[in-house]
Amino acid sequence: MQYVIPALLAFAFAYILWLIQRKRIQLDYEIIMSEPFPRESGEGQYFIVRLRNSGNTVVEKTNLKILFSTGIIESQTYSNSELIQNISESGSEIKGLIPLLNPKEYFSTTITVQGSGHISSPEVTARAIGTTATLRNDTTILPDIQNILMAISLVVAISVTFSTYSSYRASKVTKSISSIENLGEISESIKESNKGVQETLIQQKDLLEKSRNKIEEEYKEREKKWKLEKQEREQKWKLEEQERDQGKPKAEQLVFAIFNRSGLSHRFPDLIGSAEGVAFWKTGLFLLTSFLVDEKNRDKYISAAEDLAEIKEMAPSSLGFNMYLLAKMEQFQGNKENTIKWLELCKKTTPLMYEHLMTQDPAYDLEQLRQYLLTKKKSKGLE
Repeated sequence: MQYVIPALLAFAFAYILWLIQRKRIQLDYEIIMSEPFPRESGEGQYFIVRLRNSGNTVVEKTNLKILFSTGIIESQTYSNSELIQNISESGSEIKGLIPLLNPKEYFSTTITVQGSGHISSPEVTARAIGTTATLRNDTTILPDIQNILMAISLVVAISVTFSTYSSYRASKVTKSISSIENLGEISESIKESNKGVQETLIQQKDLLEKSRNKIEEEYKEREKKWKLEKQEREQKWKLEEQERDQGKPKAEQLVFAIFNRSGLSHRFPDLIGSAEGVAFWKTGLFLLTSFLVDEKNRDKYISAAEDLAEIKEMAPSSLGFNMYLLAKMEQFQGNKENTIKWLELCKKTTPLMYEHLMTQDPAYDLEQLRQYLLTKKKSKGLE
């Protein structure tokens, strides 16, 4: 028994250390939804889907799928569009690939859905090598922490058992020896030995209790931090909902104001008639093509493109694209200083978009594009 108990203690300590240090690949997600609000054709609703790397190691190549069984997706924005690739969007589904998520890093998307009746909560599927995302539940203790606490409890139980056994054995030996004459010194030695064992066990119990308390404190701190982040997201969403209810201008109205300020209000109907809805990157391309064929108003198109680049609500990819187009307009005008300014700003602000566009820049011939647009314009005039 004197060898079994220490062996069990050593095993329990090793198990706790393994639980703490082992590699965990883990994903979880949460869904925050708004109350339904009236739309022109039925109802609308906001959904925030947040995917998090809840493990302690990098998660690679996560295939994300968000599906609505009822309702049509009207718009979506991403917390960081650089985290997701190969985006595929349809009326009721969004798919994409997240190449890499670091531990504790998260990716979220805000989706606006409209429908004629009840809009269902989305079905979220996120799979990566070694893990499938589960719905986050803040009311339960993390499995790993629960295992660690169970292991610590086991160690404490073993220590108490060992302490009880040692005390019983020592007291029995002491009682036997104390009845024998002339063996007082041996009895005292055994008592001292028993006292040392008791002190060692007490120290082990204290150490284990401290470890358990530390793990519980870390979990409570993580839970507190997560709840605070959740509260901040909900407050942000409520603010966005309030601004929307109060008529906060969207992309169409922001672009309308830019065209008015630049003296191009007569071209705005052409923009909204050229495509369904108004996207910032499409607006930038419209300004560039109009700039090439409308020589007398070129300064106005450049001014409008500069104002467009100042819109804060624009996605980083669209911002980088519009900065590049603005640089091309300045280059076509022969303004070398402004060309360098906008290209450098594009490189600094959106380096991945800059790299993508510059690899194709030699093939983007504005003069050739201009001649094509003029020819097309003349042919339409003859018709």
